[in-house]
Amino acid sequence: MPKILFFAHDPGGANAINHLINIFKSKGHDVLVYARGPAINRLQDALFLNTDNLKTFLQEKNPDFIITGTSSNDFTEKYLWKDAQHINIPTMAILDHWCNYGIRFSKYGLRDIEKYNSDKSFDFLPSHICVMDDFAKSEMQNEGIPSNIIHPFGNPYFLEIKKRAESVITEKVRSKFIRNNNESLITFASEPYEEDYGISPERTALNDIYNCLRNIDIKTHLIIKLHPKESVDKYSSFYDDSSIDKETDSIELIAASDVVISMTSMFLVESVIIGKKCLSYQPNESDKNKFILTRNNVLPFIAKSCDLKEYLLPLLKQKNLLYCSETSFIASNDALVSFIEEKMCGS
Repeated sequence: MPKILFFAHDPGGANAINHLINIFKSKGHDVLVYARGPAINRLQDALFLNTDNLKTFLQEKNPDFIITGTSSNDFTEKYLWKDAQHINIPTMAILDHWCNYGIRFSKYGLRDIEKYNSDKSFDFLPSHICVMDDFAKSEMQNEGIPSNIIHPFGNPYFLEIKKRAESVITEKVRSKFIRNNNESLITFASEPYEEDYGISPERTALNDIYNCLRNIDIKTHLIIKLHPKESVDKYSSFYDDSSIDKETDSIELIAASDVVISMTSMFLVESVIIGKKCLSYQPNESDKNKFILTRNNVLPFIAKSCDLKEYLLPLLKQKNLLYCSETSFIASNDALVSFIEEKMCGS
C-alpha cells in the first residue's frame, strides 16, 4: 500500500488532518504522523519532526504523498512542500479557516503581514491545496494563488464535529464550572492576536463581554477558553471570578455551554455546525467581510460594545432563539480521499 506522511504544527492544522489520518489508517495505508508545536498534543502517537535536514528525512522515509496543515508563523510545512517538490513527492496542504489565505504560502508569517500585503508572492506552494468551499477558492484566486491547485473538498474536521458533540455528557462538563444549574454558562473563546500579531483586540472583546454580563439581570458564569497558543496567566489577574480553561476539549465545552462568544475564531464555526447559540463580537471592526460567518450573514455583525446586550439578552431569555442561519460547511470526505489516492497512484 502507498505510504502517506502527515504533518502539522498549529492546532487548526492538526484538527484538519487528524480525521484523514484515521481514514487512511483504516484503509490499510502505511501512515507516518509527525508534528511540532501545539499539534504534538493533538495528533495521537505523533513523532516530533526534527527540521535540521528535511530533504534527507524525506528521502529516507520516501512517502508517496505528504499531507499537512498550514501555520501562522512556523515554516515547517512550507519547507516540507519545497523539499518534497525537489524530489518529486506530491504534497497537499489543508486549510482550516477562511482567513490569511495567501500569507500561508509566502515567505512571511503573520507577524509580518504588512510586508506580505506589499509583496504578495508565493514562494512556497504545495502540489495541491484543499480548501473549505468555493468561497475560499475564489478568495484565494483573487489573492493570486493558481486556481488549478485549489480544490474545494471541505475541511475534513467539520464532518467529525457534529458526531462528537452528540456523544458529549453535558452535565458532566458543566459541573466542572458551575454547581447551580440555574446559572447560564457563557464561553468566550479567546484568540491569540497578541501572540500572532502583537495587537490585542481579544482583551477588548473579553472586557466588554465581562462588563455586559455583570450588567444584565440573569445569573451567568463566564468561561474564558484559551487558545492553545495562549498562556494560562494571560487573563488570570483580571477575571478571577471567571473560569479560565485550557484543558477542556473544545467540542465538549461548546456542547455544554448555553452561549458561545468569540471574535473570528474557528470555535464559532464549530459552534454553528453543532447548532449552538453563539455571537461574533468584533470590537471596533468596520468590515464585516473579514469573517466568514458575518460576511455570509450566518451571524449578526456586532462591533460596538453598546450593542452586545441587545443581542445577548434575547439568546439567554428565549430558549429556541438562534441567530445562526443554515450553513453548508460539512462536506463528504469521499471525494477528497479518492482524489488523494488517485494522485498517489499517479506519482
